[in-house]
Amino acid sequence: RVGSSKADRVDVRLIAATNKELRTQMAAGEFREDLFYRISVVPIEIQPLREHPSDIIPIAQHYLDLYTKRHKGKVRRFSKESQQSLISYTWPGNIREVTNTMERLSVLCDNETIDLSDILYYGQDMESKAPVGDSHTGRMTLVDVEKEHIKRALSHFNFQIGKTAEFLGIDRKTLRTKIKNYDIDQDR
Repeated sequence: RVGSSKADRVDVRLIAATNKELRTQMAAGEFREDLFYRISVVPIEIQPLREHPSDIIPIAQHYLDLYTKRHKGKVRRFSKESQQSLISYTWPGNIREVTNTMERLSVLCDNETIDLSDILYYGQDMESKAPVGDSHTGRMTLVDVEKEHIKRALSHFNFQIGKTAEFLGIDRKTLRTKIKNYDIDQDR
């Protein structure tokens, strides 16, 4: 206790997570060996999502349902093509990337079924195909992607700057600047 000179006994379990190989870090002198042996009582290693693709659709569906309910969206299911795209994608951000992608889709997809073009638009496999693009390469530019993303979010939140900015993870001033720079029509 703060200010006390008496020692109190505590019984705790420490749960720690890392994306580093701690044995390699110890060998390089970048992680203390004594700390490793203190915290490594029951080590659990979880493989990246890409190494167990059969889990991707159930996980994606769970988070899609959760976020669709939270945001009062329309989307309910994946087309066969979109399921295949989700399974074949490498998911470098693992579960966080899946949850973020499902939240974006739950808010921005206007249909009950997620099509392949919806997933491609949200960055799953931009190299293979894009729904709109520049006239020279056929690919979407980053500016096109961001502008369309902002337009859809604004539309979903009925052009409420605060809610849209919060969803996009930017402040209101930044959103207003992007609306102006991208010449986004604010007429409903």
